Amino acid sequence: MKPPILVLEDMPERVEWLRARAQGHRVVWAQTVTEFLALPEWDGPIALVILDHDLDLAHGGEPKVNVGPGPDGLTGLDAAREMPWVRCPVLVWSVNPIKAPVMEQEARLRGMHAIRCPFDSAWIKRTVSLLLG
Repeated sequence: MKPPILVLEDMPERVEWLRARAQGHRVVWAQTVTEFLALPEWDGPIALVILDHDLDLAHGGEPKVNVGPGPDGLTGLDAAREMPWVRCPVLVWSVNPIKAPVMEQEARLRGMHAIRCPFDSAWIKRTVSLLLG
C-alpha cells in the first residue's frame, strides 16, 4: 500500500479533486489544525502533506481570502509551525497571497522540502502529479 497524503483543507471539493488524482494514495483529510495535528498517520510513512491557510469554511462560512482561522481558532500557518517534521514534500496550495508564502517559509526554516502552488494555479495538477511521482 502506498503511503497516505495528509491534507489540511476546509473545502470538500478540493479534497475530491485530489482524491481523483491521488495515484493510489489514500487521502487523509482534516478540516481543522487540531484534527490535522492529531492524525495517527504522522507516525508512519507519508507521501505528501498539503496545507491550506484559510479554514473558515470548516464552520460553515463563505469562501473568502485572508479570513483565516477555523473553528479551533487556528490557521494553516499554525499547522506549518506545529506539525511534525516530515521527509516528504509539503505543498502549500493556499490561495492566500500574504500567508501562503509565510507558510512555505516556515516549513523550509524547519528543514522540510516545501513548495507553494496555489490551488487556482494553472500548474496545480502538474505539481501534484510530480510530487507524487
